Amino acid sequence: MQLDLTLLPSATRFAAGDELVLELQDRFFFRAPPLVGQFPAIYQHTPQQAWRIHTGGDHHSSLTVPLWNSVGTGQTGELR
Repeated sequence: MQLDLTLLPSATRFAAGDELVLELQDRFFFRAPPLVGQFPAIYQHTPQQAWRIHTGGDHHSSLTVPLWNSVGTGQTGELR
């Protein structure tokens, strides 16, 4: 199965040396607030499953991040 993920645009400024990490999980990234829960507030859990993500070799993988001109640097391009 091929999986294509589309990430929503964001305005994030990274400083030199910062790292960008793609993290995949089968649950919410943050614990639910104890009084109201995650949306939807009454979340039905699915049975536990195991997933494998293959990269490299016969399994092409890439993360494309568009770069816009930073003020004063004159640099534009795409990071692969």
